[in-house]
Amino acid sequence: MKNLPGITFLLLVLTGAGMAQIRDIEDKLSCPCGCAMVVSTCQGAMECSAASRIDARVQSLVKQGMANDQVIASLVNEYGENILAAPTKKGFNLAAWILPFFLIISLAVLLYVKLKRWSGDKPGDSNAAMPESPQGSEYEKLLDRQLEEFETWSKK
Repeated sequence: MKNLPGITFLLLVLTGAGMAQIRDIEDKLSCPCGCAMVVSTCQGAMECSAASRIDARVQSLVKQGMANDQVIASLVNEYGENILAAPTKKGFNLAAWILPFFLIISLAVLLYVKLKRWSGDKPGDSNAAMPESPQGSEYEKLLDRQLEEFETWSKK
């Protein structure tokens, strides 16, 4: 009778660890009811019967001593790969992981190239392409003379 508090504490700790393992597994499983939530969320939010069935199955497999990967593999065998919340990183599903990054990088490069082209000089817009007018040299001489007069006036 003296060990009763210790045994009770041990059972509570083990049950908490088991619940954490079940929660981890259910966070990786998509609910088959079509709500687009993971099993743990669907069961808590909607009292879903499909999520309850999956939860009961996960609990029974965990009580049998199966590891997380084994439980998930067993459920994939029963329900197919649609039960997984995220696609596997193998075969064709690898495209679901790689394609978004590839598209983002490709669009960034394309945007950079387009902006570079749009901001560049266009033919005919450059001042170097225009011939110098004969009046230009007269105006430059006039400006130089006025600047010299201003400098001599400001030094006085």
